[in-house]
Amino acid sequence: MSLSPSTVLDLRKELEGLNRIRTHAEARIKAIEAILVPFDMGPATLPFSPSEGTNGSGHRPKVRDVADPSFVSTGLRAAILDSLKRRGTGRAADVSKMLVMQGFKNDSPTPLTTRVYNDLWRLSQKGVVDSKDGVFTLKESR
Repeated sequence: MSLSPSTVLDLRKELEGLNRIRTHAEARIKAIEAILVPFDMGPATLPFSPSEGTNGSGHRPKVRDVADPSFVSTGLRAAILDSLKRRGTGRAADVSKMLVMQGFKNDSPTPLTTRVYNDLWRLSQKGVVDSKDGVFTLKESR
């Protein structure tokens, strides 16, 4: 089969464009997967490992991989659940201190402790954690 030079050039350009689309789609898929991590109410895991800097898939979501940078912090809920799983109990301030020590970055103007308390309250409303006098405990899975 013989192709003209202009046809070969057109096919190469199309292939280049498709590769760019694939790269963008793969980055978007990873970003969406990172966004959905906190909504997995199975065993709580961090969206990153403090020692390795990845989420188990070998990829740590970066701002440039996400179309909307406000989505970067959506791993907060999973990080909170993991902190409670490790510590057993804690106040919002204790949990937020632990998150900072583990490398969690707060990209919001709202203080991390406030965000942690709000998420813990929401989790208590959903029945995921117990709250007694401001001390939160992860409920046992049944």
